[in-house]
Amino acid sequence: VNALRAKGFEINDSMILLEKDNVYWGSIVIQYLARLPDRNSAFTKINRMMLGHPFLAKSLYPILVRLRKFYFKLFRKQLIE
Repeated sequence: VNALRAKGFEINDSMILLEKDNVYWGSIVIQYLARLPDRNSAFTKINRMMLGHPFLAKSLYPILVRLRKFYFKLFRKQLIE
C-alpha cells in the first residue's frame, strides 16, 4: 500500500490492479475484470456487457467509486490505511 501511495496512487479513491510489473487503475481495472474468463452466470454476462466496453466502463466508474464510499460510510467501514 505504501509503495503504491509513493507512486501517486491513492487506493481509497480508485481501483488498482497489480499484474506482474504493471499497475492498472481506474476504469481500466473494471474493463480488465469484466473480460476475465469466468462461469457464464447471469451476473458475469451483465458485468461483461456493461463494463467490458471502454465507454461504458469510463462512464460508470465514477458512480461505482461513489457507491463504494457511500457503502463504507453507511456501514461504518474503515478505508484502507
